[in-house]
Amino acid sequence: MKAFLSVSVLCVIFCVSMTCGQRLRSIKKVNAQCSVSKKVDCGYYGINQNQCESKGCCWVPNVPSTEPWCYNPASGPSPSPSPPPSPPSPSPSGNAPFTADQMKLMQGYFEANLNVHGNGAVMASPSTQSPDYYYHWQRDGAISMSKLFDYKLPVEYQGFMESYINWVHRAQFANDPNGIDIRGEPKFYVDGKCYEKGWMRPQRDGMALRTITLLLWAKELLSENKTDYVKQNIYVMNPNMAGVQRDLERIQQVWSQNSGDPWEEINSQVFFVKFVMRRALFLGAQIATALGDTSSASSYASTAKSIEDNINSNHWDANKGLIMEIPNQRPLDSAVHLGVLYGNNGDGFYSPSSERVQSSVAVLMNTFSSNNYPDFSINKKDDELGLPGLLVGRYPNDVYNGGNTSQPSGGNPWILCSSSLAEIFYTAAKEHIEAGVPLHISDVNIEFFKLSLEHSQHVLNSTTVVELRRKLVPGQNLDRSLFQNMMRALMATGDGILTRVAHHVKPYNFHLNEQINKDTGLAQGAHDLTWSYGTVIGAMKAREDLLDTANWIA
Repeated sequence: MKAFLSVSVLCVIFCVSMTCGQRLRSIKKVNAQCSVSKKVDCGYYGINQNQCESKGCCWVPNVPSTEPWCYNPASGPSPSPSPPPSPPSPSPSGNAPFTADQMKLMQGYFEANLNVHGNGAVMASPSTQSPDYYYHWQRDGAISMSKLFDYKLPVEYQGFMESYINWVHRAQFANDPNGIDIRGEPKFYVDGKCYEKGWMRPQRDGMALRTITLLLWAKELLSENKTDYVKQNIYVMNPNMAGVQRDLERIQQVWSQNSGDPWEEINSQVFFVKFVMRRALFLGAQIATALGDTSSASSYASTAKSIEDNINSNHWDANKGLIMEIPNQRPLDSAVHLGVLYGNNGDGFYSPSSERVQSSVAVLMNTFSSNNYPDFSINKKDDELGLPGLLVGRYPNDVYNGGNTSQPSGGNPWILCSSSLAEIFYTAAKEHIEAGVPLHISDVNIEFFKLSLEHSQHVLNSTTVVELRRKLVPGQNLDRSLFQNMMRALMATGDGILTRVAHHVKPYNFHLNEQINKDTGLAQGAHDLTWSYGTVIGAMKAREDLLDTANWIA
């Protein structure tokens, strides 16, 4: 992991034991063995010179930081593994996985990636090599901007949103060098030009997600009687002009066609894409109705219902109890629960509290458990430390490792896949509580609740666990007392997942990378990934909403 420090911080470090000038001169006397062009990272985020050299590694600061400061020559000995962070002390029930101060830190890192150069762009990550994520992805940008609603007041996020909508307007009419409709382009340079090199095209979720974000903002603006701004900038009553109607019209045209998936690897029929399109259309119908455009509202709602029928017919595998992300190609995928969160329309259709979603989550968690997926050895190590929770990857047998050439094979757990999984549990509990007792146990959802008990034994007392296990029988309805304890189990499962994530990001002062190494638990992949921050922010907001709904659950 590179030590990304500013020049000012560098000078502070240099001046601890001698003047900046003395230290800079000493750097020139580096052993010839360290003067190489190819370097193997030997450190971790925040490592200092003494810690680096005590491991027998070379220390040469680079400003700007484009190479590891702590390294071994590529031809030299393999770097010794960095010590894992010490396990956290057991937390009493009700303690948040992240403190308020830690959340403020992450929110600050998150906001540093927004409104790049003041033009509304959202960088996926500041990383410019191994991997290069210094682009505006339509998907990531839209998801990230919607997370501002989770912790800021409207007056605080207004400037961000005004810049972002200007970005969207320009992107909708940008020149496309790749010969496709610009609305299907996945990413742009941060200066606003469309990316012209080879990539997975088209990707149709970006226009749906940005429509969702802008319509959620429109609902807030309408509640403040700012109708004119909405009509002039968001819903402009003309699909040939910049605004959400332009994207909604395109969604109606192409929703049944193939699209690139969220990981940009397969072009096919994709649950994630269809599900967020459905929500965009229903939100479009709501805003159109509010503004008197009843014809468009009816059309949007009709198309959304067609998408529902398609999802039911093509993406549910009753035999496996699984919502298939890409039928016959990659059915089991974390993109399913991500899509459930971003496409949740609040009407119960494939919501976190629905049986089909809960069954699919159980399949994913069982697949990535330490007993069933030994490739993620970090989960077994965390289990042995007594850490609650589970880390999950994008999908089983993933091979992308974030550009780490020293990792021989295989993918890793992803922060955004794991944190969003926690949000599923929080949101499911909230929806169940709002629906009221009793909680019906079925053949479809039973495994989800069994897993919740398994992952909450550090919180619930043994008598409660035994009683709940006895009652977890298909056809059983849980009464009020058992219902409340099961909701506590759901919350504890979400807390456990985030606690495990927090354990691995704490050594980096809560900077969030893309991935967590499957063996060492160290940060890997693009640093300061905007989407990673968004999922932690979203999960913690869902936890807060759950507590607001039922303060007895803590």
